[in-house]
Amino acid sequence: MIQTNDTQDAVRRRLTTSRWLLARSFRWHVVAFLAVNTALSLANVAAGTSWWAFWPLAVTAFLLGFHYLAYKAMTANELWAEERVEELNLKSYDRSHIEELKARLGPGNTGADRRRLSKSQ
Repeated sequence: MIQTNDTQDAVRRRLTTSRWLLARSFRWHVVAFLAVNTALSLANVAAGTSWWAFWPLAVTAFLLGFHYLAYKAMTANELWAEERVEELNLKSYDRSHIEELKARLGPGNTGADRRRLSKSQ
C-alpha cells in the first residue's frame, strides 16, 4: 500500500510528537527518581535501621534504565548513527588498520564481493 504525502506527514508528525513526549517524560522520570530515592535514603538514615531503601532504589533504577533504553531507541536516527561511527573510527586504537581496509576494499566493494571475486579466479 502506497502512502500519500498527507499520510506520510501525519506519521512523521506523530513520530515527532511521540519522541518529544518520550524525551520530556524521561527528564521527568530522572527528576522523580532522584527526588524519591533521596527522600527515601534520608528517611532511612533518620530511622537508623538497616538499609531498607535499597529495594525501592533498585526497582526504580531498573525502571529508569529501561526508560533510558526506550528513549535512546526512539531518538536515534541516521545522522546520530553516522556521527557515532565516525567518532568510534577516530577513537580507534588501530586506525591504520581501518584505513587500510577502506583503501583495499574501496567504496561500494564489500567483503562478500571480494570473496566472490577470489573464488571465481
